[in-house]
Amino acid sequence: MRKFLFLYPTREYIDREIAGTPDDLSVLKRLNAIIDARYRQTGYQVFWLLFGTESEPSTPDASLVDSRINIHETDRIITAGLSREKHRKYIYPSCKRILAQLNPISKLVIGGFHQSDCVDKIARAAHRDGLDVIVDEDTTDQFFRTTRLQYAPPIMRTREEYASGFLTLLESMSSLFSSEMVDRAIQEHRAERNLKPWLVQI
Repeated sequence: MRKFLFLYPTREYIDREIAGTPDDLSVLKRLNAIIDARYRQTGYQVFWLLFGTESEPSTPDASLVDSRINIHETDRIITAGLSREKHRKYIYPSCKRILAQLNPISKLVIGGFHQSDCVDKIARAAHRDGLDVIVDEDTTDQFFRTTRLQYAPPIMRTREEYASGFLTLLESMSSLFSSEMVDRAIQEHRAERNLKPWLVQI
């Protein structure tokens, strides 16, 4: 079964990302639309990973959820098995435990917070287990950075279109930096992404 997993739809994380955005509701409306169009409407089951309560880590702490995120009745909520306070101390949940709550999986797409940390850890674990896994960078914290820097991602776009846009962004830096520096940056991004096949390759 195809599944989409969003890590930690918490108010704390989202407020931090949209700080200074003139229209936060418009930004979050776009994120909700992307998740709905790309996943619910194309047959994916949507899962939301929440931190557990302090007293009962296996119980999702719904009080942390940002009400601006649309969680549908058909979606599933799973727990990280530890509280937000524990995670503040750089204690991480078990990727194996999280993935077990998603079984069976024919394809897994991951979004949420944070792409270079928790999202990457779970994607790496899924890849190591032989699962067909990708990260949708339009639904991670990169979504907010893209929105601040240039424009909100389109509701639908292929990974090839994402790669093309990412390259265009890097190449546009030639107005600020030398062509040698831009070329080096592109090569470094390619090398880094090559080690992470769950990310878009450029």
